[in-house]
Amino acid sequence: MQGTIYNNFPAFGCDWARVGPESAPIQVVLLSGGGGATKSGIKNQIQLCRPGIGADGKASLDELSSFRTGDLVPSSVVFSRDGALVVASVDEYEETKVDDGKGGEKVKRTSRGGAKLLKLLVEGESAKLIELGYFRTDWAEEDSTMAVARFNTNASELATGGEDGTVRLWGIAAASKDGAKGIEGGEELGETKRLELTGHKEPVVDLDWSPKSDLLVSVSKDSTARVWRVKDGKLLAEATAQSGGTRNKKTIGKDCFRAARFFEVEGGGSAGGGGKAKKELRLLATMCPQRGDTHVVEFAVTGSAAAGDVALAPLRTVRLCDHSAAPRALRLSLDGAHVGIGTNGGNMYTLDRASLATVARKEEACGLPVTMVAFSPPSAEPNILFGCSPDRTCYVLSTAGANTVLLLVLALVVLALLAYQFAM
Repeated sequence: MQGTIYNNFPAFGCDWARVGPESAPIQVVLLSGGGGATKSGIKNQIQLCRPGIGADGKASLDELSSFRTGDLVPSSVVFSRDGALVVASVDEYEETKVDDGKGGEKVKRTSRGGAKLLKLLVEGESAKLIELGYFRTDWAEEDSTMAVARFNTNASELATGGEDGTVRLWGIAAASKDGAKGIEGGEELGETKRLELTGHKEPVVDLDWSPKSDLLVSVSKDSTARVWRVKDGKLLAEATAQSGGTRNKKTIGKDCFRAARFFEVEGGGSAGGGGKAKKELRLLATMCPQRGDTHVVEFAVTGSAAAGDVALAPLRTVRLCDHSAAPRALRLSLDGAHVGIGTNGGNMYTLDRASLATVARKEEACGLPVTMVAFSPPSAEPNILFGCSPDRTCYVLSTAGANTVLLLVLALVVLALLAYQFAM
């Protein structure tokens, strides 16, 4: 499955999950976006689609249902790990009359960032979304925008970040999964948020929970990635983009992390003497300078949240592309085997997670930036990368044959080394 899919509205967010009963699950793709203002004629919506292959043999999306968000413009959208809940980053625009400085008035349009929490209902081959609640999540003085929202592993908490640079943690009541309004926090619901994590000097652009949900990483335009202890909001570690690896000496301006994801690898020791290999925590981040090449950086995450001695140690830095195709979206496959990246240049990449070698790529997959990417859930053809764009196109990048390509590359490297040794 690979190729371009044409959509009927500009898409800013996407996700892909296998949902429904284990006896008869279905695969569903989420798309969020729209036209912004009502006068554009393009509805703001979150669309549920079934991915597949059309009669022409090309990748396709069949719409199952559409949830209209009115004047709220949805950007990023994600499933909870179990597929039961969905959260969308939304911007609400307000128009007010202000003094134009010439004795008259002008209309000022400002945005207010928030989150919309929804529940997914699956009935046979159909699916729909029902709203559980909307709440404000960002309080920037001017335009307030929520850039990102992420569920923890068991969807008991939600982390949000945006324009004001503050990361907020919200509790999600168990009743939410039963269809009742149960957000433990939010201005409109009259409750209080659980924690505020402050310290970033610029907007927050990405968030990710550790597999145990005891750590949270936040990425900001202030060139830092920060690791927080979720229990009490304590800052445990920080990395600056320059510390991630070798910086291009010709670079003018500061480097910037764009996105980050936690993952685990098998360690050398055993956990608790039970014979099982101990898991070691890693952090993968995309790093881009204002000028120069873009890199993927891997950190070892040492210490523990409980002891409060977490540290980030750079392990390796791999060049991805030049600055014109700066990364915008980052995702790890559910099995941890692949890394998916979408760029401002409309390119899409799939990397082998172990080696960080590119195993599949598509230049100009979309005509505008690839705003979000998602991997397919486990299926007959694993780790298909899906990307969306405001140009009303989506692209499906297959990793079929990727392992073969990687083995071929490794074989060529081995042959080159052998030839070198014989030449000596």
